[in-house]
Amino acid sequence: MRNLFWIIMVLSLFLSSCSSPQKQPEIINPQQQEETATTSEAVFTYGGANRAKIIGLTLGAEPVPIKDGYIRLTGLLAGASPIACVEINGKGQSVAEKEEVNGYIVSQIKEKEVVLCLKK
Repeated sequence: MRNLFWIIMVLSLFLSSCSSPQKQPEIINPQQQEETATTSEAVFTYGGANRAKIIGLTLGAEPVPIKDGYIRLTGLLAGASPIACVEINGKGQSVAEKEEVNGYIVSQIKEKEVVLCLKK
């Protein structure tokens, strides 16, 4: 008798957990839909970016648009020959002072900043 009680209890709990409340479809106002619609606006305008003569990249800052995409400082290695880790269009690259990066020369690598000068 006790087993029958537990079987009925488990069965009723199982069946009650399977049923879901019926949801009514949500009616969206066309004006609301325009506000929430996704846009295809560009975040950066790569082709129209002016080529600045000097670019300062700061550690932890937003990417800087350049002619062919963007560049961002992702890390620094201090020492006798400091090395900067930069992200160019989603690809990582390590550079030292006086090396070329996308038409720029790395002129200085400071504690939390890298200075790039346009190659002549």
